Amino acid sequence: MGRNLASLFTLARRGVRTFQIEGPLALFWKVFWRLPGSGRLLQDFVVKPFVVDSASLSNTDEAWDFAHSFHRLGVSIIPAQVRGEFLALCDLVRGIEPRIIVEIGTDLGGTLFVLTRAASSDAVIISVDLPRWHLKSRSALFEAFAHDEQRILVVRGDSHSAAIVDKVAKSLDGREIDLLFIDGDHSYEGVKTDFKTYMRFVKNGGMIAFHDINPDNYSKFGGGEPKGGEVYRFWDETKRRFRHIEFIETPGQDGFGIGILWMQRYP
Repeated sequence: MGRNLASLFTLARRGVRTFQIEGPLALFWKVFWRLPGSGRLLQDFVVKPFVVDSASLSNTDEAWDFAHSFHRLGVSIIPAQVRGEFLALCDLVRGIEPRIIVEIGTDLGGTLFVLTRAASSDAVIISVDLPRWHLKSRSALFEAFAHDEQRILVVRGDSHSAAIVDKVAKSLDGREIDLLFIDGDHSYEGVKTDFKTYMRFVKNGGMIAFHDINPDNYSKFGGGEPKGGEVYRFWDETKRRFRHIEFIETPGQDGFGIGILWMQRYP
């Protein structure tokens, strides 16, 4: 009896700590995954409805709107993007009909989903992100984003680690990346490492996109909440070496912005 009470006390203490540090949704999912049949519940109440409701979506505008409206069992996939910026990127992506996409930093999955509607019907799309608590509830859902003959491959771990780089290389199986979307570690060294690590897998003429190239108010004025990290620093010093384009919805806005450069290799 005493041992059972001690175990319950320990679980309760962990639950309170999770609630305080990570929030109520984190606590919900940690409890959820302890329930018998949790995987089946996720399939029946999240994945299957998603597949049915999204089956007819054929373009990125429709996919964007759907990503903002979808919500099942506490799971949402809202993209942390400015609509005009991301859809402008998708217009470019559609033009090259990419068959291989790698996204570093998928978070809730909204951008991954919208990109499936910009990619080739037989594309392989690789999601790389840290194994955070909310991603466990989404891996099966991410794989269901694929339509037609597409495949979604989910890689969980630090994009900077040799083990994860090796997993991505094995998933590519000798194929080159058409679009690399970098939206993971937003520190200067973090984005620099992702760029230098994965650019060798991008084909000549392929696209590399960065999110948060526009400095946020914290970076500019020292006020407010930090949003975009130091991506803007790396982007500003790197873009001049490549053909590039920027999408920033409003001059002076607080962060966001997407920068795209085209890979150039010379003989």
